[in-house]
Amino acid sequence: QVRDNELKNTYLSCVNINKNEQFLLSPWDLDTSLGENWNGAYYPSTANLALLRGVGPYNNLLEYSPRWFGQLRNVYVGERHDGLFAPDSVAARIDRYRRLLTESGAWQREVERWQGNPVELKADLADETAYMLDWYRRNLGSVDDILNRPYTEGDIDGDGITDISDLNIITNIILGLAAPSDDLTDLDGNGQVDVADLNAIINLIVSP
Repeated sequence: QVRDNELKNTYLSCVNINKNEQFLLSPWDLDTSLGENWNGAYYPSTANLALLRGVGPYNNLLEYSPRWFGQLRNVYVGERHDGLFAPDSVAARIDRYRRLLTESGAWQREVERWQGNPVELKADLADETAYMLDWYRRNLGSVDDILNRPYTEGDIDGDGITDISDLNIITNIILGLAAPSDDLTDLDGNGQVDVADLNAIINLIVSP
């Protein structure tokens, strides 16, 4: 899950239109990926289904195309263990680029040019790639969890139900007693946690 590509910073692509007219949503802005934030700082949070629920095509796939989603899930499971998504496969590709950047001197030039602007860069690129791979493995766990459990709207604390504990979290955030928890607490997606989110939680709790 690339946090800056939730139906923005993407374009429609086709591998070979002469062979197959199926289009893909391809991301082009990837500076907020692999546990990194756009400004160079770390963003350790992993995938969560609440974010995907706010993106129309993904939500429609989950909600209205269970058979197709199941087929895609089977493809993911195979690739996750033995294919492109497997940690060893991803690690090999990242390490290949790390060695290329290091041995060519490109990384050293980047450090000298951009150190401290806006964040400190690691002199040893291996430290950075180690963080990326650790995040990737943790994110795979989150994706596995998403694919193996249903999503409950408004379930902020992740206990599988929307109840008074979720209401208390929203209330404490509005009162300034707690910090927002990623985007899970912004139920209406307007960029802030406010009374509208509080009302949304209440409606979810009292609705039959």
